[in-house]
Amino acid sequence: TKKELEDLHSFIVRFAPTTYGQLADRQEMLRLFSEYRELRRDRLESAEPSLDKTMWISLVASSLIFMLFSCLHPMGSLRVNVTLIVMLSSSISFVFYILVMYSRAFVGSAAISAEPFIMLLDYHMK
Repeated sequence: TKKELEDLHSFIVRFAPTTYGQLADRQEMLRLFSEYRELRRDRLESAEPSLDKTMWISLVASSLIFMLFSCLHPMGSLRVNVTLIVMLSSSISFVFYILVMYSRAFVGSAAISAEPFIMLLDYHMK
């Protein structure tokens, strides 16, 4: 957690090395800790939705305009017109569903699993 990371960082900073070996170890710990925090921040930022509000507004507005156009387009029969509108709205719904599922990389049923990263860490720690 964030509190544990802050405690670890303050412990490393407060540590006063007495030998050159301890100084080198402390510098390496600080470098690794800094690298870890940067990688963690990058991972958290990449978990943010990839589509911003402007893109969502334009997608919804264009879908509504397309649906309105389909409703106003005269057809030979009401049955054909209703079928066209249902199929069109279904396909638009599927597109929005896919966008929502894949706009967050670490959340939902399509989330990226941590298992490959854990296996990689286990491999390099041996």
